[in-house]
Amino acid sequence: MKKIITLCCGLFVLSMTASAQSLVFYRNNVQLANNAEFTASETSFDEFETLTIESGLSVKNLTNETISASLRRRIITPPSSESGATLSTCFGSCVANNSMFPPPQEKIVEADALVESPVFHLNLLLVKNNYTQATVEYKIYPTDSPEDVSTVTVTYDYNQQSGLDETINSKNDIIASQDGNNLIFKYFFNEKNVLLELFNIVGNKIGEYPLNSDGVFILPEKLDKGIYIYTVKTNSKRLISKKITIQY
Repeated sequence: MKKIITLCCGLFVLSMTASAQSLVFYRNNVQLANNAEFTASETSFDEFETLTIESGLSVKNLTNETISASLRRRIITPPSSESGATLSTCFGSCVANNSMFPPPQEKIVEADALVESPVFHLNLLLVKNNYTQATVEYKIYPTDSPEDVSTVTVTYDYNQQSGLDETINSKNDIIASQDGNNLIFKYFFNEKNVLLELFNIVGNKIGEYPLNSDGVFILPEKLDKGIYIYTVKTNSKRLISKKITIQY
C-alpha cells in the first residue's frame, strides 16, 4: 500500500509539473490566469505622441533557459474602419495593422530566462475623438512546444469617458487627466500630509501642492504642451510617481 501511495503522489507531482506554463502574461506586475479576459480603456500618449490604449501586458519566461518564444494574435473584433484606429503589436519588433500577421502568422523572438521581454507592447493606436472598440486574442508559447500555451483576450474600449473618468482602484492611487486647459487629479490616500509634486520632462519642478481629503485637485496653472511627471509623497516618503502628456 505504501508503494502505491508513493507512486500515485509521484504521478500527481509529475502531472502538476508538466502542466506548468513556460511563458505567461503579466499585467500590473500580477501574473494572469490562462484564458484571462479584461477590458482596457485608459488612454495615454506613446513616445511618438500618438494617442493610444495600452494593454498593459508583459510576457515572462518562467524557465531557467532562454527559449524561442512565439506570439500569435487573432483579431476577434477589429476597430471600425472609419475610426482610423490601428492595432499595434511589438514583440522584438513592431507591426501595426488590423489583420493577422503575414505568414507564418506569428512573431518569434528569443525570451531570456526568468525575465520579462524588454520589447513587448500590445496596444490600439487611436485618432482623437474617433471612438471605437477592438477585441483581440493573444497566445504566447515556446516555438517548439505549441501545446504549452498561455492565452489572454483584451477588449480595447475607446469611448467618451476614456482617460477622464477612471476610478481609483487601490488604497493609495492618483490619476491625472486633461480637460481642456485644466489638469485634474483624482486621488485617494490613507496617508496624512500628502503632497503633490509636478516636474517637467527634464526634471525641473513646476510646483508642489498639498492634497486635502476632497479627492479632487485642479492645477491652478496652465501647462505648456509636453510631458510631465507627477509624484505624491508624505513625510519625505514617495508613494507614487506617474507621467502625463499635455496636448492642445
